[in-house]
Amino acid sequence: MHEEALTELQRKIQLRAAVEHHEFELYYQPLVKSKERTTYGVEALLRWHHPTRGLLEPIEFVELAEEMGLIVPYWSVGPSPGMLRSRSSSIGTRR
Repeated sequence: MHEEALTELQRKIQLRAAVEHHEFELYYQPLVKSKERTTYGVEALLRWHHPTRGLLEPIEFVELAEEMGLIVPYWSVGPSPGMLRSRSSSIGTRR
C-alpha cells in the first residue's frame, strides 16, 4: 500500500513538472472518408515526452491529469483556430 501511494505521488510530481516544462505535444491525424478517399478533418492526439520513459500515450497519464484538475474532458490545447485552418487546407480538408 505504501509503495502504491509513493508511486502515485511520484507520477503527480512528474506530471506537474511536465506541464511546467512543456513536455506535451499534439499530433494531428487526418480523418478520412474511406469510400471517397477524402480528408474531412483532423484529430488531435496528445503525447507526453517523458524525460526518462520516452513518448507516452494518453492512456498512461490522462486519467491522472483529469483527477489533478490539469485537464478537463473535451479540453483543447495548442494552436490557434487559424493555425488549424491553415493545416487543414494544406491536407485538403473540406469545410
